[in-house]
Amino acid sequence: LMLFEPSPTEGWFEGLYSTVGFRDEVKDVPVIAGTVLGEFNFMHYLGDKNAYSDEEKRALIEKTFGEDTDRALELFGKSYPGMDPLYVLSVDSSFRPNAVRFLNARSMTDAAPCWNYQMCCIVPYMGGLAPWHCAEIPYVFRNVDMEPVASTGYEYSERLQDEVSDAWLAFMRTGDPSTEKLRWEPYQHDGMQRMLFAEESHMDASDDRELMELAGRYAPGFM
Repeated sequence: LMLFEPSPTEGWFEGLYSTVGFRDEVKDVPVIAGTVLGEFNFMHYLGDKNAYSDEEKRALIEKTFGEDTDRALELFGKSYPGMDPLYVLSVDSSFRPNAVRFLNARSMTDAAPCWNYQMCCIVPYMGGLAPWHCAEIPYVFRNVDMEPVASTGYEYSERLQDEVSDAWLAFMRTGDPSTEKLRWEPYQHDGMQRMLFAEESHMDASDDRELMELAGRYAPGFM
């Protein structure tokens, strides 16, 4: 369930897909759905992440995950190899779980493909921020140059903008976001296929459901 969601209204809206399923009229319409790494947990309050020692980072993580710190770091490392472990504190336990549940249900219809993405680039602002709620929008509409936070300090912002906007245009034209540079695999209800838009964008199929559940247990999200 989400905050501010519509309520069933007789003759207009029967209810959410989770209770009434999908209407026949839309079952053959391709769907793209995704989220960003940080959403509302983008860690602006920690400043420069490189200023912390490994011991200080672990102490900060233990404040959230307590006795499950080792498990949280293990799961985070599997889904986001090479990323600073501090960003386990940014794992989204609100929007991505809902997106995954929606895609699981939608992909079961088999009438049209589904596509999943996640913005995972670390923005070099205020010491490094995980992408926040709606951070992908400037990339979709090719106007990162109008958003200093999204275009200053890292050399791949233009490349990332090309990848994201080209994918959206391809999806609008064909129902498939694949491009010459990035080949997407459709989301499957028995897998976790997603395009990670990052320093080096790529497909990923790591199962992060346990990580999301753990993050939700210790750091409940927005909804």
